[in-house]
Amino acid sequence: VGNPAIPNVHILFRDDFESGEDGWTHQAAIDLWHLTTTDPSPSSSDTIFITDHTPTHAFRMASDPTRTNLNATYDMAGQIVQTWLASPAVNPQATSAINLFVTWKEYYETEAQQDVCIVEASSDGLNWRLLRAGVSGTSSNWVQRTADMSEFIGFPNVRVRFFFQTGNTINNAFRGWWVDDVMIYAGTRLRGYVRDVNGAPMKGAVVYAMGRGGVTNWVQG
Repeated sequence: VGNPAIPNVHILFRDDFESGEDGWTHQAAIDLWHLTTTDPSPSSSDTIFITDHTPTHAFRMASDPTRTNLNATYDMAGQIVQTWLASPAVNPQATSAINLFVTWKEYYETEAQQDVCIVEASSDGLNWRLLRAGVSGTSSNWVQRTADMSEFIGFPNVRVRFFFQTGNTINNAFRGWWVDDVMIYAGTRLRGYVRDVNGAPMKGAVVYAMGRGGVTNWVQG
């Protein structure tokens, strides 16, 4: 891309949960969200993968009073589980953003096609719009997700919510949902040229700026 100077993304909010809950809220009739040091898929390599989450804390949705039981589940003895975790408010209106995104790391083990992990956003804390439809089953590893929330650019108090619900009261003995490294940011518009290996212009090429510099040995990103 023939663009010599690409400005950094504008980070409105970032939290790796290493310093506590920091204004996050979680509640429901059955509130299973808590900070934990358990890790369902710890890194076994010195290489940093883009999907790796920051040690040593994450939020987890499971019934674990000790906050250290890796094999705890969200089985609540025949009860429906609906519980959510919401971020502090951010103010996209205070920026000159042309777009807005949220990214996070997650790991989940739930009953497939029944118990779903949903991501939403709201500008008033009452009405929530879907950002990521519910996923279920097993993610197998930590994964990085990104969702477009540009529709909230003009609002002063925007929150992101991680909402979990079971489809029924049975088969809930699964380890739940871990969330880490949440960031809300405004991107930048790039202008430049894309050429093929022979130097010929590639008309209509689309370039995605997926991150920023600073780490030189990321893999798969």
